[in-house]
Amino acid sequence: MNPYASTDPRLNAVRPVLELLVTLRQLTDPALMLTSSQRERLSSLLDSLQAAPALEIGDADRLNAELNAELSATQRQQLERVRTAQTARLRTLLTRARLATPDGPPQLARLAYGQWLGAETVTALLTTPDRATVTRLVRAAALRTEAALKL
Repeated sequence: MNPYASTDPRLNAVRPVLELLVTLRQLTDPALMLTSSQRERLSSLLDSLQAAPALEIGDADRLNAELNAELSATQRQQLERVRTAQTARLRTLLTRARLATPDGPPQLARLAYGQWLGAETVTALLTTPDRATVTRLVRAAALRTEAALKL
């Protein structure tokens, strides 16, 4: 079972933004041991991201690729290992829990992204996947990431 897989068309439509938000969250991990030049380049990308007049769902894949391009192969593998560990923890949680919603079985992908980003973020994006919501959520995440990179 891949908890990030979804048959929900709303979630699949906003998946690029969710993945970008997960990447921004992962970049705050001090275990990545970013070099000072990587921090500078990432900070520049984050500044330009925050300065963009508006962001659309379609911009997320490109932005995510640009952020990942600043990382070494080892650092990208480390992010993947963290993602794999998070998936394993979520699988363990789900095997122990009896989850149900008023609409039927839970949306596992929504829960999985909620573990990374918070349920409010995922709900906001699924409820109103417009330019304003995408811009607000990505800018807030970029600001948090940039603050963490400067520590």
